[in-house]
Amino acid sequence: MTNRRMYELIENAPKTGKSPTIWAWPQLTEYLKTAAQPVAGPWPPHQEPRPDPTDEDLPVAVPDQNHWVKPLANAVSPYLTTAMLRGRPNHLPSMDQSVVVDEAGLLADRIARSVVRSVREHVEGALSLNMNPDAVKGAMAIRIWHRAANKSYLKTTVQTELRRAYFAGMLLAAARHGRVKGKAWLKSEGCCQKCADLHDRRLSLPSPFFVDPAGGDFAVVPHPPLHPGCLCEMEIF
Repeated sequence: MTNRRMYELIENAPKTGKSPTIWAWPQLTEYLKTAAQPVAGPWPPHQEPRPDPTDEDLPVAVPDQNHWVKPLANAVSPYLTTAMLRGRPNHLPSMDQSVVVDEAGLLADRIARSVVRSVREHVEGALSLNMNPDAVKGAMAIRIWHRAANKSYLKTTVQTELRRAYFAGMLLAAARHGRVKGKAWLKSEGCCQKCADLHDRRLSLPSPFFVDPAGGDFAVVPHPPLHPGCLCEMEIF
């Protein structure tokens, strides 16, 4: 542990001289300055004690949820890999499975990060309202239970992500074939107006069908689905 009085030894030291001074190493001086900040007691006589850690006005530490991303992505990736392999049109040659696994891993990572981001936003929102951390845990548990019990929500979410992987596999196979000219959007029966507007739109393989400046999980749409529950199709020509 760094003694906080070490910064006092250099605090008023000259910053210039015949040879480099301690200030020539800003990483060291900044470290000593940071290490000199007040910490929980016992406190030297000249140092003011910090507020009691139980005071409500102190910030609440939020655990880093990014460590959830990898295990969640690993759990989802095999299903996305299967969907991508099924997306290859029969008239196109087989794909190297290692390439598909890598692409599925990227999709799984995106899904996992989206889930974790949603959880983090809800936790931080609850904490900003000065909710007790135990109450936040309870609220999140209830929210997760309601989502898990909602079969319609689960079906739509799973269907949407598997269809996204399916059409990503179709594009991947088409791009590796080399003789494919482009792709076309095919609307589904009873689709929304946004999907209907895309019907029979023909583009090159890399071009997106839709870009949402507002961002989100469907900010750039190179293939169906356009939104959760979208049942539109795509053809390669």
